[in-house]
Amino acid sequence: MMPETGLGAVLLFGYLTAPFLVIFLLLVFLSFRRGRAEGLGTHTEVMRAVEVAWLIGVGVVWLAINLVSIPWIPWLQMLTQQPAAAGEAQVVNVEAYMWGYKITPIEVRAGPVKFVARALDTIHSLGIYTPDGRLLATVMLMPGMREEITVVFDKTGEYVVRCLEYCGDGHGYMFSKIVVR
Repeated sequence: MMPETGLGAVLLFGYLTAPFLVIFLLLVFLSFRRGRAEGLGTHTEVMRAVEVAWLIGVGVVWLAINLVSIPWIPWLQMLTQQPAAAGEAQVVNVEAYMWGYKITPIEVRAGPVKFVARALDTIHSLGIYTPDGRLLATVMLMPGMREEITVVFDKTGEYVVRCLEYCGDGHGYMFSKIVVR
């Protein structure tokens, strides 16, 4: 049985990393095998230099992709989330469906708010924007899984909620709001 949060992102990370790792290791093997070939001539020396340069380039790209993706690892995100303010977090339930949200309650007080969200039909996301239009928090919602995220609202106003995962023809109209008093 899969945990309710995070495993999908870890699996995606593995699926994106594994092909590069396999290709990189295959290139290392082929380079060493070709380097041991007998009767090396001038042309073969040039080819070996090109192979080594290409191998180093693939390795650098693989390393760069993995380093850039580190901030999206779920357990690191949990460590860097906003600290909860003093007091109990309010709970807001969110159900995402084509092409809308059911948010209960829609009005909250300033402070920590725990969003318990799920997708009813296809992949959606919960993107929360500040009143001045900056992205405050986001979480991907997959059918059959429950996601939780705690956000600290330190300013009052209307926060826009938008779906950031393409979910069909009505995706552009999938938005709602949360009022912070």
